[in-house]
Amino acid sequence: MKRRSVTRDAPPEPTFFTDRDLGRKFPRLLRDGGLRVEPFHRHFDQATPDTEWLTAIGDRGWVAITHDKNIRYRSLETRALMLAGAPTFVMIGEHPYTARDDVKLWLTYEQWSTPHGRG
Repeated sequence: MKRRSVTRDAPPEPTFFTDRDLGRKFPRLLRDGGLRVEPFHRHFDQATPDTEWLTAIGDRGWVAITHDKNIRYRSLETRALMLAGAPTFVMIGEHPYTARDDVKLWLTYEQWSTPHGRG
């Protein structure tokens, strides 16, 4: 019986896109932790409307991470998000965590949410 290749059957590594409100440190720490990350500032001007970047990352198949909890209340952004079809994580709440603590949570999530883990 022929053995199947684990690498051939594994899903592609996701690319995470971090919104401008997460700054530059958070995406750098995610990248240092082994994730594929594209920060806002590498692709868009600071004044780029949410509707524009949501559409673009959906076209690229990226996973959005934002701290903009009010995005759900703005109909244009909500519509763009739904049409883009981009998986999106919204980090909500005020908290005393540092960017490093947030990254630890993301790396833990990424490890248990993928079939191949990050060993």
